Amino acid sequence: MICTNDGFTGIDSLPLPKRKATVFARAYDARTETNTEDFADIVPPCQGLIGVSSDDMGTGMSNPVIAEDGIVIPHAGINGGADLLPNVHGWGEPVAKIEIEVVRPHSD
Repeated sequence: MICTNDGFTGIDSLPLPKRKATVFARAYDARTETNTEDFADIVPPCQGLIGVSSDDMGTGMSNPVIAEDGIVIPHAGINGGADLLPNVHGWGEPVAKIEIEVVRPHSD
């Protein structure tokens, strides 16, 4: 979810499997910043990953001007504001497939 300023995915409270498990992870919004969908507020690799050039360099730092409350919520997705386009930058749920497999050391 690199084309967001604070979107992420992950799982929580998953019991470890005895052998193997597959889980699907949803998108979340960290709400550290308002989702401006502007390249200026997103990490620089976003533009390069999709072959777009922009005068906005992007950032690796939070912008206090667009700060939010930091309460994690499900991500609303890409709505087509500013530089991001839903058909290019958007996603469907789930956003990740996580496979967990128990690996036991070999005994020689």
